[in-house]
Order: sequence, then structure tokens, then C-alpha cells
Amino acid sequence: MAQKRSIIIYLFIAFFNLQPSTLAFAQKITFVKKELPAELKTINVLRVENSKTLWIASGNGLFKLENSNIQRFWDVRSRKKLYVNTLEIDQFGNKWLGTYSGELLKFRNGKISTSVDFSEYLDADNSIVTSIALNDNNRDTVSKILLTTSDGQIFYYDTLTLEKGKLDSPVKDMVYSINYGYDKTIWLCTSEGFYTKKAGNQWKQKQDLFLSYGIFKSHNKYWALGRDQSKKAVFMLYYDRDGTTGQRYVWKKFQLKNIPDKYIRLYEVGFTSDSYAWITSDSGLIRYNSLSGNVKVYNQKKNKDFKIKTTRHIAVQDKNTMWISSPGRSLFKLTIKY
Repeated sequence: MAQKRSIIIYLFIAFFNLQPSTLAFAQKITFVKKELPAELKTINVLRVENSKTLWIASGNGLFKLENSNIQRFWDVRSRKKLYVNTLEIDQFGNKWLGTYSGELLKFRNGKISTSVDFSEYLDADNSIVTSIALNDNNRDTVSKILLTTSDGQIFYYDTLTLEKGKLDSPVKDMVYSINYGYDKTIWLCTSEGFYTKKAGNQWKQKQDLFLSYGIFKSHNKYWALGRDQSKKAVFMLYYDRDGTTGQRYVWKKFQLKNIPDKYIRLYEVGFTSDSYAWITSDSGLIRYNSLSGNVKVYNQKKNKDFKIKTTRHIAVQDKNTMWISSPGRSLFKLTIKY
């Protein structure tokens, strides 16, 4: 009983710290659709830089949205280089792009400064870079960028030695994402399950997530989306069980009350600083109240200004602003007022 009580107290504190100033539940949400240039055909990833600039990875180039202006970056000499499927931004402002053709690109000051080609390991039909992992843990000194492909392969590029190579993979099918976790642990989210690997050890499959779509970091906490053994949607938090030593981290599963479909497909999650998780799904945008467990869904049926049935990508700009996209090219700016 004491252990259960300590877990509840820890989780309450963890959620409360997402917004120390207010826990107001009365929110007014406005939806404004952003008009996009015709050449932007698909949105693959949304990332916010410095709480003001939105970067859009697309199969038709890299796009930058700032102060209502959209700029397209496109390599006219080798157009395939900017068929961008995924994007991450490091602490120095470098954009690392994963392409449709098995390349990792470093993009800085409006141009490609580094190109790392992994096509020698790949078949033409399975050369899409599906995710990139940057180590942003200041306690570690890992300089390797990790990336995965649509056929289950894992590669690395060392930014110090400039060495590239291939890592052993526990799967041969789709890898949704790869992440650095605590203490140089690597997390792998795949269609075949959730895997972890500590430095010097082999991959181990975790049974918490029968199918895992992604790990998302917010306020030094890690959140997971996936499915359980019965294929029901799962939302989990990785937390310190005893709350003090940091030695016994476990996954805590949350109940999604009033979710429209227990088998719903969840895609990505973002946090505003008011203790709410915003989850994209095939039923719209889900607002999850982390204190009560309640769910509210925003979609085209319930919100006349939000013309999206399936929400796919999310980027939180600040506590009052988010960007949400469809699987296609629809992009909405969401503003929260209290």
C-alpha cells in the first residue's frame, strides 16, 4: 500500500510540474488553417525551433514557416537530396534530415553542409530513413546519430570521427522510431514490438508494448504510444519508481477514459505546459487530462473550423500554441486561451 501511495504522489507531482502556475481546465481553442504553397504536397514531420520557427519535412523539400512567411529549400542540383521524410534539430541549431533515398543530411544556414549516404546497405525499395535519434542528454558524451530505415535496419554516424556504420537490429520489418534514453540506453519502436539496448548488451524485447509507435520526450520525461497484447491503444510514462535514486525506472500505463475507440491508432504526442497531453490519432486530436484521465476529442465532426478527420503530426510552439497536420498537407495552428 505504501509503495502504491508513493507512486500516486510521484505521478501527481510529475504532472503538476508541467505547469506550476495554473491547472485551469476551462480552455477556449481556436483553429486557423494555414495556407501552404502548392509545391508542398505532403507533410512528413513538424518541428519547432526556439519557440518561433516551424520546420516542415516534406517529400517536396524542406520548408520553414516564420512570422507567417513560408520559405522552401530545394537542392536544384540533386533534387532527391531534399525528399525529406524525417527531421531532428540538435542543440546547435543544425537540422538533420533523413531522406527517401537512404541519406542523412546536415542542413545549416540554408544549405546542406554534410551528406552521409547509406544506400550501399539498402535496396531501392527500402531506402526510406524513418527516424533519427540525437543524444541530447548532457550527462552523456555519445556523439553518434542513430537512424533507422523502412526495412528494419539501424545505422549510425559519428559527428566527431565522421565514421558511419551499421548496428545489429532485432527486427526485419518497419521501425517507427529510435531514441536515446537514460544512461545511454537505446529504445527501438517497431511493428514487431518494443526493444531496449544498454551499452555493451544485446537487444531485449519489453512486453509492456506489444507494438510501439514512438517514444516522446517532454520535461525530461519519456512517454510512449503503442498497443498492448490485445491490440488496444496504450499511453505510458517512463518514471522513477522510488522517486529518489533514479535506479529503478518502470513504465506506467495510463487509462484513456472515454476514448472513442479502444483500438484507435495513436501517432504522436505533445505537451503544453498545463498538464495536458495532446495526441494525434485517426479519430482526430485527443486532449488527455493527465490528472483526471479524461479525454476530449477535436475533429471535423465536432469542430467546424478544424477540417481534419485524421491528425498525424504535432509540434508544440509554446504553452498556448500548437501546430497540427493531417497525413496529407493540411496544417492548422491551434491557439489556447484561458
